[in-house]
Amino acid sequence: MSFEVRVHQGRTFDPGVVARVLGEPTLPAGEPDGPQAPFLTIDGRIHRPTSDYLRDLSYARPDTATTRRVASDLRGWVDYLCNDRGMHPHEDHRDPVFTATERDFASYYRLRQYGPADKLLSGEGWTAAMGAIKRFYEYAQRTYYHPPPFEIREFNTRQGWRGTTLGRYRPRARRTSSAGLPISPGVSDQRCNWP
Repeated sequence: MSFEVRVHQGRTFDPGVVARVLGEPTLPAGEPDGPQAPFLTIDGRIHRPTSDYLRDLSYARPDTATTRRVASDLRGWVDYLCNDRGMHPHEDHRDPVFTATERDFASYYRLRQYGPADKLLSGEGWTAAMGAIKRFYEYAQRTYYHPPPFEIREFNTRQGWRGTTLGRYRPRARRTSSAGLPISPGVSDQRCNWP
């Protein structure tokens, strides 16, 4: 079975109408003048854990471009769990993001860094996706008391700030620079002004 995981841009709505249509409570609308956060759906149903995180992120950082990028990265992770790893999001009341293991994340890493060309992410793309997933699981640990499916390491910067990272899942190094042109001895003598 294939699931459709989509990102929707937030907009104002009548919570009563949405609750009747979906048959479940709506996400809190927040303040009417607050940012309209993007949200994820799986087969048209709101994915509550990621959507709650995106709403909190949009209130903390009202930069909509960043929130949309994070939503896109989370969509890729949820889509992978549902469609590639076979985790059914509605069947046994266990959410795929909470049943994921480190083996699932390692497999996702291999797919996005060493898989087919249509699934590959650049080094910057993987760093952004890994950061979005890591921050979501940090949020899930604070909010739902759910441990992340991978080890999150803390570090201190030279400026005295504390940060977190995933130690084992670095972007794959790709050779993108030119190999250069071989220099003949005559050219090198001219350019270096050898005596």
